[in-house]
Amino acid sequence: MDAKKVLVLLGVTILLGTFAQNLFMPILPAMQKAFATSEYWINLTISLFTVMLAVMQIVYGPLVDRFGRKKVLIPALVLYALASVGCYLADSIASLLVFRAIQGAGFAAIPIVAATMIGDLFAGNERANAMGTYQMMLAVGPAIGPLLGGWIGGVGGHSAVFAFLAVTAVLLLIGNGLLLPETKNSQTAARSFHLRAYCDIFRQPTGAAVILLGFAQMFTYYCFLLFIPVELTHRYHLSSERIGLLFLLTSVVFMISSKLAARVQKAVGIAQSTRLDSRNARCCDFFVHGGSRCIARLARRDKRAVRSGTRNRDAGAYYALVGSV
Repeated sequence: MDAKKVLVLLGVTILLGTFAQNLFMPILPAMQKAFATSEYWINLTISLFTVMLAVMQIVYGPLVDRFGRKKVLIPALVLYALASVGCYLADSIASLLVFRAIQGAGFAAIPIVAATMIGDLFAGNERANAMGTYQMMLAVGPAIGPLLGGWIGGVGGHSAVFAFLAVTAVLLLIGNGLLLPETKNSQTAARSFHLRAYCDIFRQPTGAAVILLGFAQMFTYYCFLLFIPVELTHRYHLSSERIGLLFLLTSVVFMISSKLAARVQKAVGIAQSTRLDSRNARCCDFFVHGGSRCIARLARRDKRAVRSGTRNRDAGAYYALVGSV
């Protein structure tokens, strides 16, 4: 399987995978009523998924470097598929929360493996173009997920939404199991990775600033995502389908800001664009691009890795730290 086909498969995988994070955003109030629970507990279905996504990326990063890309992704997709089926079958808020946490743990491997495999398969300008294609697919998910979820939820309720997620999870498992190749160089052994490597990044002023800025911005962004469907339902009495349309508008602005962020960084540099970003919390995507490049720059300063030809040994671990924030 050639590199471009692998890129397409990875793009489809992350596209469908992101639906688990945003597909049922428009129907949160309806889910609260269906499970006869409070707003706090229904919002935990998002929070637990996101927390497991962040924590497990730290775990998966070194595993991807040590054991291989596909050997980590397939078991994680099995976990993701089983949890998706569990969410569909859940008949109480407690069981739903458990399966959502497991679902987040399984999904966490997808962005780490995808970014690492792109680094394996492409170099130079081709890598930049490949990452651009991947980021586009990553942005499409939040753009169409709430819209699609609002429509599915409006027709069949939350059960139909989780049934859709379960079917796509099984398809992802089958597709990647049959088609995805292993791209880890078998002749390159990964070094023993320790948590102190992450501490080294936090000691760098640029790395620490980007991580703290990203945390503040994404915290605000997710608070907005949880709050807006409740407000639109109770104050404006909008249907799930119309709430999905408003989420689409938010995602389109997010995609536009992504393109603008790249141009600003090219014009003024990473440091200055990060300062501008700190003054405007709405431009969340500056962090995504700026954070990835800052961490990559820190990684390139490891002269010993360059001399020994092992610069990509800990690629998964570095991508994990950026993604977990």
